[in-house]
Amino acid sequence: MAAMGVANEEFEDEDELIEKQEELEEEEEGVLDSPAVLNARLGETSAELDRTRDEFTSLDTMCNATARMVQDLSKRLNAQARVVAMFQEQTKLHEAFQKELDADAEVTQADRNALLDNWQLTELRLSSAQEERQRLELELQTLTEEHKNLNAKRSVVKPKLMALVKKVELTEKLLGSCEDLTGLGHESESGVFA
Repeated sequence: MAAMGVANEEFEDEDELIEKQEELEEEEEGVLDSPAVLNARLGETSAELDRTRDEFTSLDTMCNATARMVQDLSKRLNAQARVVAMFQEQTKLHEAFQKELDADAEVTQADRNALLDNWQLTELRLSSAQEERQRLELELQTLTEEHKNLNAKRSVVKPKLMALVKKVELTEKLLGSCEDLTGLGHESESGVFA
């Protein structure tokens, strides 16, 4: 219990204290375990570490890929917004020019029809550009949400990965201690320690 009192003074953060106490408990358990048990534990923990590392690597790769895709899609959306603004400006220019033509009696009907056809084509292109912008906005929203989810999953796996690394290191340390202790046996007839 005296060791716990010292631990309480050394570790102000409660989580850090709990983690250190768990390490001490694992170390105490490991000291009592035989090398065979420690080897088995090391194998299981190493396998779990490999699986968790693979999971983290996969999530990290997907997270980085979606981040790039979000960035690229944002650029496409900005470009599409500029296209929409351009067609809106052209539509306004057509409307202003139409008012000028209505006041000018010398303009032929063919010119009026050509201007109307051009205005209708511009309106059609504007509508198409606005639909594409809306599609890109929805796609960006979906992709951004996917990126957030992947990032959250990666953030959950990372502490687990770090804990497993520590557990493997601790088990290796305990196993090394056991092997050192068994190597200190008596000298056999051949001059080798048994």
